[in-house]
Amino acid sequence: MKSIRSRRLRLPLTILSVLALLALMYTLLVGVWLPRYLQRNLPGRLAQELQVQVHLKNLRIHPWPLSIEIDQLSVERQHQAILAWTHLQLRPLLWASLTHRAPVIGRIELDDPVLHLHIDPQGRVNLLDLVPPAAPHPAQAPASHMAWRIDHLVLHNGRIDFSDARVSPTLSCQIEHINLHLHDLGTLPDSQGQHHLQLSTSDGAQLLWQGEVHLAPLSVHGHLRLRQLDLAFWSRLSPQPLPLRLVQGRLGLDLDLDLPVGAQLPEMQHGQLSIEQLVLHDPAGRALLTLPAADIAGIQLSPSRHQARIESLSLQGGQLDLLRDAQGRLAMLPATSTTRAPSRSTVAPNKNAASAAWNWQLGLLAWQHGRIDLHDLRLPLQARMEDINFSVRGLNQDPSSALQLQLDSQLQQGHLQVQGQLVRQPLHADMDIQLAQMDLRAAQSLLARSTWIDLEHGQLASHGHLHYAASGPAALSYSGSLDLSHLGLSDERDRQPLLSWSEVRIPALDFSLQPRQLKIPRIELVDPYARLTIDRQRVANIATLMRPTAAQAARSPRRTTDQARAKSQPWPIHIGEIHIDNGAIAFADLSLNTPFAAGINALHGPIRHLDSNTRTPASVDLQGLINHYGQVQIAGRVNPLAAELFLDLGVHFHNVELSTLTPYAAEFAGYRIDQGKLDMDLHYFIEHRQLQAENQVRLNQLRLGQHVDSAEAVHLPLKLALALLRDADGNIDIDLPISGSLDNPDFKYGKLLWKVLLNLLEKAVTSPFRLLSGLVHGSDPEALKHIDFAAGSAQIDPAQAQKLMQLGQALLQRPALNLRIQATTDKVADTYGLQSQAFDAEWNQRHKSTNDELKALADWFRQLAGPARLEALRQLSMVPDPASSAAHPKLILNAADYRQRLQTAITQSLPLGPGALRELALARAQAIKSQLIEQAHVPDSRLYLVDPGHAQALADQVSTALQVDAP
Repeated sequence: MKSIRSRRLRLPLTILSVLALLALMYTLLVGVWLPRYLQRNLPGRLAQELQVQVHLKNLRIHPWPLSIEIDQLSVERQHQAILAWTHLQLRPLLWASLTHRAPVIGRIELDDPVLHLHIDPQGRVNLLDLVPPAAPHPAQAPASHMAWRIDHLVLHNGRIDFSDARVSPTLSCQIEHINLHLHDLGTLPDSQGQHHLQLSTSDGAQLLWQGEVHLAPLSVHGHLRLRQLDLAFWSRLSPQPLPLRLVQGRLGLDLDLDLPVGAQLPEMQHGQLSIEQLVLHDPAGRALLTLPAADIAGIQLSPSRHQARIESLSLQGGQLDLLRDAQGRLAMLPATSTTRAPSRSTVAPNKNAASAAWNWQLGLLAWQHGRIDLHDLRLPLQARMEDINFSVRGLNQDPSSALQLQLDSQLQQGHLQVQGQLVRQPLHADMDIQLAQMDLRAAQSLLARSTWIDLEHGQLASHGHLHYAASGPAALSYSGSLDLSHLGLSDERDRQPLLSWSEVRIPALDFSLQPRQLKIPRIELVDPYARLTIDRQRVANIATLMRPTAAQAARSPRRTTDQARAKSQPWPIHIGEIHIDNGAIAFADLSLNTPFAAGINALHGPIRHLDSNTRTPASVDLQGLINHYGQVQIAGRVNPLAAELFLDLGVHFHNVELSTLTPYAAEFAGYRIDQGKLDMDLHYFIEHRQLQAENQVRLNQLRLGQHVDSAEAVHLPLKLALALLRDADGNIDIDLPISGSLDNPDFKYGKLLWKVLLNLLEKAVTSPFRLLSGLVHGSDPEALKHIDFAAGSAQIDPAQAQKLMQLGQALLQRPALNLRIQATTDKVADTYGLQSQAFDAEWNQRHKSTNDELKALADWFRQLAGPARLEALRQLSMVPDPASSAAHPKLILNAADYRQRLQTAITQSLPLGPGALRELALARAQAIKSQLIEQAHVPDSRLYLVDPGHAQALADQVSTALQVDAP
């Protein structure tokens, strides 16, 4: 029994001994010899196969349970670290592997792994050095995927040192604090692939990924969370050069990823993306976009269904700086683009996916409290929009769908609101626009480019509806109101005001391009002011407002076909009424030695029915004041909007102080003006480019003052001219008609008017009696110049008396005129006349004492000349006797001839006093003066006797010259 029992116990003991021996051998082999062998030979083998240096501090294998631990491993190549860790534990599951007939690893745990990932300038990754070169072998059918599973994969505090030398300077970064927990990863059917990955970067970015991965077949489900990713840093890895330089920005992302079985791209759901402190620069290094925050919510992406949806894209704050260069291009893209050659790993695009149409939708695009600065170097122009609140709803792949737009912003210190619908294709827009108090000073750069105008202030406001449709002929229309207030334009050169008004109100307007029209029922112009100045060179300021280069272009005689067509087809404009309230015009002439200044103020009134489509002209009825007391009225009809100008306009000035015109009088007349009033009625009629102008001027109580030396003064006796024109009431009425063609290049209205005035004055002073004769009906201008007397006489006959009456009537109508009477005598004719008068007087006495007149005359001559001369005179009167023989005629005395010879000789022999001729002249002058005073009632104070002169008698008539003069 004992032997049987001992045999029965021997067998198990033997088996146990064998098993114990085997276990011991297994323990010694696997737990002692194998680790030492591997630790001694593995680094050299790896160095030989991979051309790397492997440093291993300790390798342990725990045979019960089977697990492998490797401490302080490092892999280097050419003294450059590639891979290292402090501790690795690997525990395979033999029983599970036998059960599943596939490798099953229970746990892999790695502590402090460090991976040095480097990409050289040629794009080669250093990790490829850890892959042994493949041995050549004949092509064969690909093997089926091997089944395997890892129950637990744990990575503690990992780190990746990454560098990329393809960019300059070399991009370097550390991905650290890598912690990975993975469960049931493998290709076995029951593998769940639950995982959790967490890591951070040296620049503060954090990534969290958790979910499930199924490898057979491949599918991924999980949630990705990314925080504080430095966009500026990682943008340098872009395979294509970016058109803009991303200077700063942080990215955050939350989304669910789902890669179904058989899918090539993952599905994204419930995505949230945020960007903070984004800064973009243009290629020139100028700040383009600064954005504090951007949030994208509700991201859904389904590549399988070709659908993408974003609930909202919201931008918070930020600033966009837009620059347009001198060539008109936005300075956002580089002038030339350089592209990097595609890498070998580039995935070929899916032709089916590319050809399929995507359905996409962005529910809301919004920007709140933003700002846009526009710098246009071509115009040039600078503008700013601040506190922008902008939203677009309904963006999708259909360009014909309507978008809902809203904009609320501060524009140039004003307030802009836009709300309406927009269709992208064909472009169609319906917008309600409200603009309040927009500052117009931003337009100063536009004016300064071509003019000397300085826009000092001005505000624009509008409220209306804008419509645009690009289908067919582009149709643009705007209906609403317009208000341009507090406008102030000045001349940059002298800093003086040029044009201003308090307000221009247009309560309603209707503008459209198709059909072309502009309708404005009423324009209210409040407190308009304009300044017109003539400089030292006699050039008006408005004629030199264009800068030289622009002015030369403006003077170009060439006209394009479009310009000619525009002239022949004027824009259809209708303005119901323009009402001017309290207007003012300031005029200054600095070309005079004494500068002149005047102004029209308190100008008010309407201009009604301006229309370019009708021949009915507009009516004008404006009234104002000149220098506060004079009056001006502008009334008539005009149509400046028509293709051909029509004008029938009257301009009336009343009670204008002439003393204000002293600078002009001193410059062009050589006299100051002491006093006077001006009334002027001007009427202009233009039709078919022909001008007919009537200029009626009345000068009331004009008095010239001190004489002024002036090189520009006319060389005329101006005082005489004015005296000839001044009537009995002290008024001067002048009628200056002008006519001519506006197309005549030599027709200049101002010069022509001045020429007509000078001609009038010259005719007045050179032919004063012609002007005076026009005042009395039936008078002869030539006859009034002189009074005729019989030789030796101072008696005025009836014909001459009638002339003096007519002259007196004319002088009474020109009270400013004086008459200069210069009596004249003819030495021969008047001497003989006076001797004849003396002869008649003495003869009357001698004739009374004798009856023989011939004897009495002979005795008188004998006493005066002696007997010899008497006999000689008698012989001159002897004639042949008709009754005697013709051969020997008898001489007889011709008594009649003898008597005449005696009378003539006696008359010529009578002596006259030394002042006889002067006394005759003075008597004639006095006779004229007495006739004018007593019969014509001309005041004695206006008649002046001039020292006598000499004249030549004509037909025994001696003329006494008359001259008019002014005091």
